[in-house]
Amino acid sequence: MKKTALFLPLLLTACSGLLPDLVGQPPALYELRPPAEVAVSAPPSDRQLLIDVPVSSAGIDSPRIALMAADHTLAYYKDVSWTDRAPVLFQSLLITAFDRSQKIPAVGRDNVGLRADYLLKTDLVDFQADYTAQTPPTIKVAVTAKLIAMPRRIILAGKEFSAEVPAQTDDMGNVQLAFQQASDAVLTQVVDWTLGQLAQQKK
Repeated sequence: MKKTALFLPLLLTACSGLLPDLVGQPPALYELRPPAEVAVSAPPSDRQLLIDVPVSSAGIDSPRIALMAADHTLAYYKDVSWTDRAPVLFQSLLITAFDRSQKIPAVGRDNVGLRADYLLKTDLVDFQADYTAQTPPTIKVAVTAKLIAMPRRIILAGKEFSAEVPAQTDDMGNVQLAFQQASDAVLTQVVDWTLGQLAQQKK
């Protein structure tokens, strides 16, 4: 037993020197923030709204930052990542954007089991840097939204929203900035349209 006790620390010490090479460096994390102000033309609403996690393709449904290469294949930037999966990240941005519009009393996530008057379901169609036409890339963000009346889940309206912002250079700082600008534009569009649809509904 004593030999075993002496051998085990030596073995762990020898292995510990290999761990950094085996594990590797964690990716650099990039975040997107909701717009500081969400200026919309739609009137205020007294309804409560739930936001579902956007549906997306497997290529976008990832924390990795997606790009469309010149040969039209989907790839990812090396050693960088979003702070969450892209659909979950966009859901959080959308909820905060509604809050910052100050035109709706309550908005929350659909997966927490809250009751609400309406549900907003979205598809995250595009969320990538597009290198097919040029370098630096053009950031593309596109979302389709459907407003659903609860609890019967009747689709009341739907629309697609999109924005394209060219990155100034190919470095990640400018790519992230272009993602931020494109996301801000789409978030504002979705909030304004949704509030406009809520205003049309009979109480």
